[in-house]
Order: sequence, then structure tokens, then C-alpha cells
Amino acid sequence: MDSIQLKAYRGPSGIFLAWWHPTKVAGCLGYAVLRRADYGEVEPLLGYVSFAEPGKPVQANEAGQPSTHWSYQRFTWTDFEPPPAQVLQYRIVAVSGTADNPQQSGLVSDWVTPRTPQFGDAVPYFNFGIVGSRWFSKMAEEYKPEFAALREALAPQPKGPRAKQLIMAPVQTKLYQLSLRSILKPRPAILRCHRKAARHRQLAMP
Repeated sequence: MDSIQLKAYRGPSGIFLAWWHPTKVAGCLGYAVLRRADYGEVEPLLGYVSFAEPGKPVQANEAGQPSTHWSYQRFTWTDFEPPPAQVLQYRIVAVSGTADNPQQSGLVSDWVTPRTPQFGDAVPYFNFGIVGSRWFSKMAEEYKPEFAALREALAPQPKGPRAKQLIMAPVQTKLYQLSLRSILKPRPAILRCHRKAARHRQLAMP
């Protein structure tokens, strides 16, 4: 059987991984991502979505479990917290078995070292920031007064067919201000970047 093909790229916010296999993998529950630093101990990245239980919806989990247990049912993932290392490597493993007893199969990728992407004539320009839903949910529990102030600041909302367009820019701007100033207290350079992102969102609104 052919091995899993893996590509790994360094980006501004983490290591982006993309993998594929040329044929259907019988009995595959998903994929685990393994990582090792400087050829040391192998550790799986965390998965945040468990397998569905009968009669219950699938839910994301803040704590997470090793992806060898909660495998990724997708072909891309980003490692947002890569450890400092001279040599960092990743491997993909197909997971088989059952949801209650997942097993690492013999179908794996080679160990791959992330590289910096090289662009030709076309260069992507990412002008929209990332909404950290899980992060904001966690911060809402730790900083209840600040988020209560945020909700109050965003109400009342206009009504009518253009309500979404009218409220999006001030909502996003206020969200950045409260989260970054009241909660994070970031360095000035980071604050400037987020202010710029908020301005991009305002300009992008119809």
C-alpha cells in the first residue's frame, strides 16, 4: 500500500500540514499527527472533536485529547504551538479500529521537516484575521465583567435587511478594543496590527 503523502509549511502563526492518500483507506477513522523535536520523543498533537455518541451532537472540547484517540477527520491541520527546536518533524498515521478503541495502523507518512513556502508570480495576501472562537469562549469565562460590558456596548442592534452590514464593523472594532486593551494588554506593535485588521474589515463591508 502506498504511504501517506505529507507537506509541511512554516507560516506566521504556526506549521501548516496537508496530507493525502491516492486511494480509499478501508476502516479508516481519521488521522493522527505525530511530532518530534530534535529526533527526540514522539508526541501526538491534540484533537478537539470527539466521535459522536448515539443521539448526541458532536461538540468541540476545549481540553482536547491526543489525535491518536480523537483523530482528525480531515486532510489539513495547523500546529499553532510548535516547540523551539533545531529540527522539527511531523508524521501522519491513519487510525483504524473503533471509536472506543482506536488503533494506529501501519499506513503512515515519512517524517517531514517543515519548510518555508516559495512563491512564484502569484503571492497570497491574507487581509482577514483569525477569529479564535475557542479562545474567546475561554476568555469570556475568565473576564466576565469585560465581556458583559462588550455585550452591553453592542446593544441595541438595528433592524431590517441591512442590519448585518450596519452592525458588523462597529461590532468587530469594539471586540478588538475590549479584548486587546482590557484583557490582553498587548505590546503596542501587536495592538497596531489588530487595529489595522479592524480597519480592513470596515473597508471590506458593502
